[in-house]
Amino acid sequence: MTRGEVLYQVQAHGPKELEAEYLKLIKDHVSKLLQLPGFLAAAWFVEEALPTDDQFRFIVQYEVETREHLETYFRTLGVVLRSEAQERFKGQVAILRKILIKKEAQFSA
Repeated sequence: MTRGEVLYQVQAHGPKELEAEYLKLIKDHVSKLLQLPGFLAAAWFVEEALPTDDQFRFIVQYEVETREHLETYFRTLGVVLRSEAQERFKGQVAILRKILIKKEAQFSA
């Protein structure tokens, strides 16, 4: 399981012709976030799509130590990175962000 108490998930999808350019941006963003205090790890996923789907679909999950670390990112570097992505892709890439807070397991095998 995760070491941090927060999973910050960023989902993106857009036209296939922007895939390489968006991937380049994501790699840069992941590198910058992993240098921040409290950002412990990141994982990149590609969502399986129907063969007729003409969209790329990426998901990046960041493992974050605490909600406070995530809020610090939102107030600082997050403002810059979001602005950069919006300017570069001008609404052509849809982004959905989720914040998942780990709870103590209440399940048994």
